[in-house]
Amino acid sequence: MIFGLAGLLVAPLAAEEKLTLEEAYTMALENNHTLITLREQIKELGEDVTVETSRILPQLEVSATADRRRDRQAFGYDPDAEKVVPGSATTDDSWRATATLSQPLYRAGQLLSARQIARLHREAAELDYFYETQQVLYHVASQFYGVELARKQIEIFKNMKERAQTQLERSEAMYEEGMITRTPMLRARVQVAEAERELERAKNGLQLRLSELRRELGGDPIPARVEARVETEVSLESIETYFESARSNRRDYLGTERKLDQARQRVEMELAERYPSIDAQLTGTHYDEEVGDEDQEWVVSGTVSYPLFSGGRIEAEIRRARAIHRQAEAGLGRMNEDLRVQVEEAYRDVQTREKVLQALEQEVEAADENHREVTAKFEEGLADQVEVSDAITILNEAELGLASEQINLKLDKLALELATGQFQESLLEQELKF
Repeated sequence: MIFGLAGLLVAPLAAEEKLTLEEAYTMALENNHTLITLREQIKELGEDVTVETSRILPQLEVSATADRRRDRQAFGYDPDAEKVVPGSATTDDSWRATATLSQPLYRAGQLLSARQIARLHREAAELDYFYETQQVLYHVASQFYGVELARKQIEIFKNMKERAQTQLERSEAMYEEGMITRTPMLRARVQVAEAERELERAKNGLQLRLSELRRELGGDPIPARVEARVETEVSLESIETYFESARSNRRDYLGTERKLDQARQRVEMELAERYPSIDAQLTGTHYDEEVGDEDQEWVVSGTVSYPLFSGGRIEAEIRRARAIHRQAEAGLGRMNEDLRVQVEEAYRDVQTREKVLQALEQEVEAADENHREVTAKFEEGLADQVEVSDAITILNEAELGLASEQINLKLDKLALELATGQFQESLLEQELKF
């Protein structure tokens, strides 16, 4: 039984309600704060594509201007009266409306490269987000199984306390009958106290695990019980199969390829700065009063620009773009090496864990048999309390080791799926839509 948290950590749900790993994944996808932030960043990059696309399209601007001109003559001369009189004021109102249509005709592919860079940047971010989501879900699984391990540890320490309590009762009875001295009975009491102490620590560990799981799920209350369903049996294929799977499926690797393409496009964009550009513009103006014989004016203009001197800026930008491209090439090469290391490490961990698990199962069987034999000898006076205490401790440690390795094997299997890019791939392909 798992000891639930009060208050914020555990929801006020019925005792029989459980949280499955699949439900935990769904909660994390909806509520994890890291993923929420990344989704908003991808939306922001999507707007960058729109901005760069708009630079290729015609631009239309409309403006309207209204003027009022007031002239006042300070003094005037009245010839009839033959004297100076106060001046008069005149007001002149006018307005005009202007529409300007501009279109870049030739930029040597610069604008198209800029749009492609924005698209590749967004695609790389989406691929990185996919892998980041896989990592978040792996952390969810890790905390989820951590809760399961804490529950098993509580059960193991309960069993240890029961064994120690049984031995204490046995020692007290033998002490009252004069079969043993007081010292073995006191040793038994110490072991009971140690078991109680470790049990409390295990309960506290469970609370911490629940808190960590709750954080990964976005902070919402969770049921007090978890239900793990992943089998520990693993059927491994050849390691080369996993290498190929990683290169084909790892979204962060595919994202690094996009970044290399993006760097290549940036070089082309900077090279286009060397070439002339041509722009066309059409301007129409409508006046409230006729100007000459027309109250409208239309102007068509074309502009050809060529960068004769930029103070070294263009060449510097080209060198910088090429340096970024070389960095991206090196990054892709390093990523390929990292994939092999990560896959091999996860693969070897699964292999090793299976063998360790088999040895621990045998160790628990031997420790349990040893405990029963030593207890029987103690009742016959052929073993002392120290031997019984050691047998209880050995059995407890073996059970803890077995429980830990069983959970670790589950996580190692998931880590291998993560290293090859296949971890919860089907779920994420359905859920992650931009």
